[in-house]
Amino acid sequence: MGEYAQATETYMQAAERFTTSIRLKWLGHRAYRHAHQPIRADILLEEIERLVNQTSWRYSDPVNRVIVGRLFLLRGGDPRQVLELAYDRAQRDNPGIIDSSIATAELALEKQDFALALGSLQKAVEVEADNPLVYFLLSRALAPTDPARAAAALEKALELNPNHLLTRLFLAERLIDQEQYDAAHEQLMQVLQVNPRHSQAWAYMAVIAHLENDLSGEQAWHTIASQWPEEDADVDYWIGLKLSQKYRFTEGSSYQRRALVKNPLHTRARIQLSQDLLRLGKEKEGWQLADAVSRSRSRNSRSSFSLNRPLAFPNHRCGVHIVHRTLRRRFPAVLRRRLIVDRMGVESITPTLQGSVVPNGMPAHFGRGPLGNRTRSPSLPRTCAATTPADQSSL
Repeated sequence: MGEYAQATETYMQAAERFTTSIRLKWLGHRAYRHAHQPIRADILLEEIERLVNQTSWRYSDPVNRVIVGRLFLLRGGDPRQVLELAYDRAQRDNPGIIDSSIATAELALEKQDFALALGSLQKAVEVEADNPLVYFLLSRALAPTDPARAAAALEKALELNPNHLLTRLFLAERLIDQEQYDAAHEQLMQVLQVNPRHSQAWAYMAVIAHLENDLSGEQAWHTIASQWPEEDADVDYWIGLKLSQKYRFTEGSSYQRRALVKNPLHTRARIQLSQDLLRLGKEKEGWQLADAVSRSRSRNSRSSFSLNRPLAFPNHRCGVHIVHRTLRRRFPAVLRRRLIVDRMGVESITPTLQGSVVPNGMPAHFGRGPLGNRTRSPSLPRTCAATTPADQSSL
């Protein structure tokens, strides 16, 4: 409903009772993002990392395993490792919970692996045949190969929940692609009746205004949309993406440049801009940007956590002191924070030790934003095998 301030208050009340729930903290992170409180949102992610590192055995159940997998993806982790060692493991442990099936389908759709998404969603339908989210994702998975079944899945989602916003928004996107702007406008208005602060819906209103040569309307809807996104650059990225999908690459690239002014590391905008530039014949600039994105993603992969063993927790104990250092370049109020944690059973999550360092000399950990979108807290948990006497003495 767009009540982001109330959502943060509800989270704070619940957090007083459930202090170790990483699922609650994940929801709180999203609420703070929408409420434009990025510092609090980032702190909650760090708390999730700390809890998983300290008491990993608490979070070995399938639901929490999915949350850990989502965090790994957000931090720039390897999608294949997350799929195999988090989502698939959760599915094997408890096939009756659809959290892992939905997470797998969302990841597969992002990577355009429609066959994998379809297989995962067919399992989810068997578990919860009355979940509109499952049918919405099923429609997206079927759209490239079976439009008739995709349309039927969308109808089923709306039959189960006429106010399912993701389905309404997806319908609006398809109608815009078909140049049925009045019908798309109706779908967006239904979204906004439920959530008047839905940034993506307002962004698509701006797209329709642009396509209808309504400059004042485009500017007005863009201004409204910019008030509530999780990431400030998302609004310009959404508008530019839809314009490029309408073969308006010049206008689309202009919006992507605006997105990159707000966040120069917004990976999706950088990728889309490189594609727009190549289509516009600006091959040198387009390939340079594509290479820069590729190098950035490679660096994030090397410095990220590696799920090189399942999130299973050892029987033996090994007391290890781990130093977490937090560097906040963007937020001077929490410039540096040092936590020393006595962690037991550290083999639950192991880092990839590549010896990479950040500019101030601290080792880099998996704390990168999604595909390099933002800088996170450098920290390097040490496993028993990787901890030497010199390491311990330095603490």
